[in-house]
Amino acid sequence: MRKKILMGSVVLSAAALLSAAPAAHAASPALSGTFSVAEVVTVSQNVVNEPVGFSTTNSWTFAPSCASGACATQMTRHRTDGGQTTYTVTPDSNGNYTGNTSYLAACYSNSTGQVIAQDAYTDAESIQIEPTASANGIVTSFQGSLTITGTPNAVGTANDCNPSDQVITFTGTAPDVYAALGDSYSAGEGLAPYLPGSDTQGNTCHRSAGAYSQVYAKYYTHPALQMEFHACSGASPETSWSVPNPSQSNPPELPQRDWLGPDDALVTMTYGGNDLNWPSTLEDCTKVQLGPFHTTVYGNSSACTADLAAAPQEIESMYQNLLAVYLDALKAAPNAKIRVLTYPPLFPLERKSNSGCRILGVSYQGLPALQLTIAADVVKHFATIEQQANQAIANAVNQANALYAQSSPDSPARLQLVDVTQAFGGLSGHTVDCGDSGRPAPWINPLRIQTSVAVQVASDLLHRRYARILQTDLNDAYSLSFHPTIAGQNAMAAALNTSL
Repeated sequence: MRKKILMGSVVLSAAALLSAAPAAHAASPALSGTFSVAEVVTVSQNVVNEPVGFSTTNSWTFAPSCASGACATQMTRHRTDGGQTTYTVTPDSNGNYTGNTSYLAACYSNSTGQVIAQDAYTDAESIQIEPTASANGIVTSFQGSLTITGTPNAVGTANDCNPSDQVITFTGTAPDVYAALGDSYSAGEGLAPYLPGSDTQGNTCHRSAGAYSQVYAKYYTHPALQMEFHACSGASPETSWSVPNPSQSNPPELPQRDWLGPDDALVTMTYGGNDLNWPSTLEDCTKVQLGPFHTTVYGNSSACTADLAAAPQEIESMYQNLLAVYLDALKAAPNAKIRVLTYPPLFPLERKSNSGCRILGVSYQGLPALQLTIAADVVKHFATIEQQANQAIANAVNQANALYAQSSPDSPARLQLVDVTQAFGGLSGHTVDCGDSGRPAPWINPLRIQTSVAVQVASDLLHRRYARILQTDLNDAYSLSFHPTIAGQNAMAAALNTSL
């Protein structure tokens, strides 16, 4: 993974984004990132298995020594035989890059291909790279030549041991990049095990191989895209888009927009849910019930009512934040298709049952002992709020397209909404399991608790500390639950594929 060289910093204001002047770039474009390089041998003397006309495609990587513009850059040529050569290339006044290196090489028999002598001569490599295309100050393609000249060493005096000379011409193209950004619904929350570095004491981004972006990249894309997977649980426009996420520090998370650049072919994201405080709303609206008659022993109806009443203002604030994010993404990834996925339906809008939605049930000797439920009217209210939130996301996409078209009238429409509702069977389809019979299989994970948490819940239940069960024991569980299952993420990947 690499941090791309980008345009200037973002200010989360739609007006500012539209009026901001383009960032200045050095006269020479920067070489950065990984390129697919087609190599053709045009001169070949005493080189085994690589005659004139021999061609291959190798991977070259460039790591500039500066944050922006053209500068001395470390280049590594990864060969298909598993070897690699690393040296420094520097820009000249014409915007081209040159460099050289040398190393000891073995002598091979021209007739048998066997090694005659190790360190028989010194290979000197000289490379010239001419950028042929660039975007926003970064090279996107190049051409050039690589000359390899062998000089005999004292050891290289055996018969049939001649130094090799070779000239290779090449063309390099930056591979298409897929930047998978967003929050927990894009990271794959709930689908452990998580990728290294995203499930530590200091970093709980919880990126999973089961996330829709990974499913899409593995099963749908052709040709393959270079993956930049930086979605993170808890991410929001205000905490993660243009600033480092303060909650994820070991390893740290860069601002998500820093992973956007001109070589991006595809950008996907889900954003906005954390602006609406869904986990805390669900927690406040949960009732603790005991026994076979589901006697309510704790509920915080006043907090639940206040949370639901605050939703319209939170949705409006979310809309403004998302509008700025989408406009910024269009500028930062000028060549990418950008797909914004809606949130899948978490709770059914319509149910046959009038009872509460049971999100957790514990039995003792075959009888219900503990139930956590959300009242039926609250479930319907929450499903309606989610509809409104998804509509606000759609509105922000439409408005961003309209505003961007004003500033870039010749640019094709690249930002598009991917509504995953129908992929989940509609508003009352593969939602969370509320304990209703005859419902479609749930594609949303239920409330999940770890064994250590279950022990604490049992202790608080025994001592009748009912409020503590929700406010302390299960506080983190709400953030980690109610996310798509593997089947749900697969459905999101299929919807994404259809949009492309």
